[in-house]
Parts: sequence; structure tokens; C-alpha cells
Amino acid sequence: MRALSPEQLTDFFTLLSLAHQSKELLSSREERQLRRSLTRTLREREIPDAAGLADTLSKMGIITPDPILPLLQAEDAPLILDTAYQLSVIQNNSQNIQLAVDRAARIVYALKNYVRQDISGIPIQASVSEGIDTVLILYQNQIKGGIDVQKMYEPVPLLLCYAEELVQVWSNLISNAIQAMNYRGQLAIAVFEQNRHIIVTITDSGKGIPDEVKARMFEPFYTTKPAGEGSGLGLSIAHKIVEKHHGKIAVESRPGQTVFRVSLPLFVLIKRHPTPIEFYP
Repeated sequence: MRALSPEQLTDFFTLLSLAHQSKELLSSREERQLRRSLTRTLREREIPDAAGLADTLSKMGIITPDPILPLLQAEDAPLILDTAYQLSVIQNNSQNIQLAVDRAARIVYALKNYVRQDISGIPIQASVSEGIDTVLILYQNQIKGGIDVQKMYEPVPLLLCYAEELVQVWSNLISNAIQAMNYRGQLAIAVFEQNRHIIVTITDSGKGIPDEVKARMFEPFYTTKPAGEGSGLGLSIAHKIVEKHHGKIAVESRPGQTVFRVSLPLFVLIKRHPTPIEFYP
């Protein structure tokens, strides 16, 4: 390809910038509609090879050719446009790789936090919101297929707690919510402070929990899942961990909305063998 003039070079970088800004993935039908629209626009402006140029522009997600019309009027416009398209593909691939690396790093960090054991058995100051986010990262593959996650985190103090055990609570509640929605729906998580307690609510848009199940759901080994798909211990363990923190866990449910509410006091006596340790504000 010949060297571009300064004006054409400016248009070339404008084209790359427009392609970079185009984040929305188009369906095959939408891309065909865009290609037809671009073809009409280019023909109206008497651009040669309108259909071919429109095909490349649509692949790059360019909606309007107006900012780069002088470039499209060049004799070797098809070659210039194809070069820009190849560069945009490389650029997008590099960004995807970086996103994948960042996501993998977050997952590794979350796994390290999840499996880390506090062998001292002493409560530590920890962020409740960060513990929940750790679980959301671990369940990302189950969430991204069709679950809209809404997080409403208010600033709250660090909690003196057994952080790894609380992560088990959030893991059980979020996992149950995902399954209750059959992996499609809305998951809303709120964290806020109320009456010297940290409150966590986890709300799903599933079919709801019948009253007869609600009455027994915290019993050990009680499950409504098919044989081999659940031990019936998840909610029982979550209940015991919350009680260990002198907190409370409750559920309200109706078709289309189930809310688990966990209340954790900020300053309490947390038991530890062989002697208790008291924490003060």
C-alpha cells in the first residue's frame, strides 16, 4: 500500500478509533441491516465499490462513514480499509487477551482467598463486601450466561469475624439463588449498616420457596434436590456459621422473589476454644 497523505493518515486513525469504540456485538441480522444501510449511504455519496466497502465497515462496527468520506473516495480505498480492518482485529484480540489475563488473575486471587485457612482460629477484621465479591468471581461462569447481578454496597465497617467461614455462607446462598433461577434471572445483593449490625440481603427472581420447605430448610440433610445433587447441609452450615457470629439469618419468599437476610452484629463476644475473646468498638 502506498504512503498516505497527512490528511488520509488522520482519517485512517479516525477509522481505527471508531472501530475501537464499537463495543456492541451485532447479530447476523443486525450486521446485514447495517451493511445495507452503509451501502445506500455510500452510493448516495457516489463512492465506488460501495457494497465492498460497506461489507468491511460493517465488520468493524462502523455505523456512519461520514467522518472518513475523503478516505473512502481514494482510489485504493478497499486496500486501505482492509488494512484498517486487520489492524482493528489485532487490536481487539490484544484487548481480549488482556481481559482474559485480568479475569484469570481475579479468579486465582479469589481461589486463594477461598481456600486460605486461618489456623490460629482467631477472628480477624474483614470486609463483608469483598467476601461476597470473591464468591461472585468464583461463580462467574454460572452467572454470565443469563443472570443480571445488581450490587448495592453501602460503606460499612470491617467486621470482626471468621472471614473464611462467612465466605461459605455467601457461597451457599448465592449458589442456591443461581440454581433457584435455573441460571437465568436477576440476582440483587445489598450490604448496609443498620442498628450496629451489618445487613446482607441476597435476592433472586426464582420461582420461590413453598412454606413447607421454608419451615425445614435450615435442618441438616433436608433437601428438595434430586438424589446426588445436594447433601442438604449447605443452609444448615450457613445457619450455624451465622449463629456462631451471634447473627441471624431469615428468608422471605414468594413467586418471583426470594430474599435471604443475614444480620451480623458489629461488636460481640465471639467464642474460641479454650477461652472466649471479647472485642470492643
